[in-house]
Amino acid sequence: MLMVAAMHGRSRCVSALLGELGAEPDVATVGKQETALHLAAFHGHAGAVSELLQAGADTSLQNDYGETAEQAALAARKPQCASLIAAAHRAAPQPEPQPEAR
Repeated sequence: MLMVAAMHGRSRCVSALLGELGAEPDVATVGKQETALHLAAFHGHAGAVSELLQAGADTSLQNDYGETAEQAALAARKPQCASLIAAAHRAAPQPEPQPEAR
């Protein structure tokens, strides 16, 4: 249901599914491995993108084409969504580099 709500830009439904019903934001579709963030971004639904990002959606996940949600938004000419995702990605904590094994 989260994927459908995100794809159709139903921000309030996305919010309710994530918050009240505990939907996982990073579940991917079978086949193309697209997340709700990929779908909302590709279809240009900035409100749904914002809800997913606030819920902690992973901006680095790639679909079967090797695209992140930001890249999917850019490919679909949805710069507002791409900008939201890029800002969230920059603000996300980066993992500490692991020392090389000797």
